[in-house]
Amino acid sequence: GRQKRNHEKLKTKIPVANLTVVHRDKTLLREIQKLEDYLSMELNVKNVDYSPDEQSFIHLYAKPNSPVLGKRLGADFKDFRLAIERLDSQTIDRFQRNGKLELNGETFNLDDIFIYREAKAGTNAVSDRYISIDMDCAPSEELLREGLARELVNRIQKTRKDYGLNVSDRILILAKAEGKLLEASLGHQKYIMQETLCTEWIQTEDPQANEFIIDGEAVSFTIQTLA
Repeated sequence: GRQKRNHEKLKTKIPVANLTVVHRDKTLLREIQKLEDYLSMELNVKNVDYSPDEQSFIHLYAKPNSPVLGKRLGADFKDFRLAIERLDSQTIDRFQRNGKLELNGETFNLDDIFIYREAKAGTNAVSDRYISIDMDCAPSEELLREGLARELVNRIQKTRKDYGLNVSDRILILAKAEGKLLEASLGHQKYIMQETLCTEWIQTEDPQANEFIIDGEAVSFTIQTLA
C-alpha cells in the first residue's frame, strides 16, 4: 500500500476511498481482515475489501529456482527454464493449489519454481511474490479537502506543542484561510476542533500569528488557551 502511494506521489494524509486485498487463499484473507483497523489507519483508507479472484487483478508468471534445478537437471536445465517461464496463469494457479507440476517427464514442487505476480493493465493493482492489492489513488475533491484538514490539524498540534500547552488544555482558535483551505476548515471543522481540543473556532479576515503554506495556499491562526 505504501509502495502504491509513493508511486502515485499521494501524501499520507490524503485519504483513499478503497483498498482491495487480493489473494487466492480465503483463509489468509480472513486472517488479514483481523488487522483491518490497522491497515485502514496506516494506509489512510476509508474502506477495505478482500478478493480471492486473483485473475481479475494480476497476471501470474513463473521462474525456476536456478541453483536447485540447475544442479538437478544439468544440461537439460536450459530447456526446462524456457518451459517454466512459458507457463500460463491457469497452469500456475493449478500448480499453487496442487503443490506439484508434471512437465516434460519431470515433477516439480513449490520449492523448485518461484511464482510471481504482476498487475494487469487497466487495474490499480500492486503485487509482489506473496500478495497483491488494488488501490485507486486518484482522490475526489472531498478526499482532498479531508487531506487538507488533516494537514491543518498537524500544524495546530505542532503549534500547541511549541506553546508548551498541556495535552488536556482547551483552546480557542482565530483562523484566516482562503480557497480550498477555507473549504476544508469549514467542511471538517468538527473534526479539526475535536482533534485539537478547540472549543471555539472563529473565522477572521485579519492575518494571524502563525502562518503556514499547505499545498500552495496560506493559512494563519492564533491559539488562545481557555481557563
